[in-house]
Amino acid sequence: MAERLAIIGLISATVHLTETISTQIPHFIDAPKEADELQREVIAAGIVLGKLKSLLQQDGTAGNTALSGTSALFTSIEGCHGKLKEIQESLEISPSRKKILRVWGRVKWVKDRSNVLEAVNALHRYTQIFHFAISIDGM
Repeated sequence: MAERLAIIGLISATVHLTETISTQIPHFIDAPKEADELQREVIAAGIVLGKLKSLLQQDGTAGNTALSGTSALFTSIEGCHGKLKEIQESLEISPSRKKILRVWGRVKWVKDRSNVLEAVNALHRYTQIFHFAISIDGM
């Protein structure tokens, strides 16, 4: 049950982050390619997590017994959640100081392109792990 809740929380985080990226993309100077890449990777992670959740909800599957708090898959779920949270926090803009922070966000985005690309790569790796777990269960 805890693993299902963890995955549901992760799916929720991907949806929220996708919405945040969608609203912030127009404000990114010189980085629309990276922003689009990041959004595509977050969406892909959400889709694969949805499939993993469906697999875990099926009664009698091996996945229900194999996913424990110490498993590599559960550790990946926690790691992915941490990465999504980190990305979300870096993109959020406080409404009270929106204009100033938006300008700073534009400058910061250009400066931190390598961090964004690292986040894209990390999310891609997590998505591959989740997809692999689904594939193994199908065997």
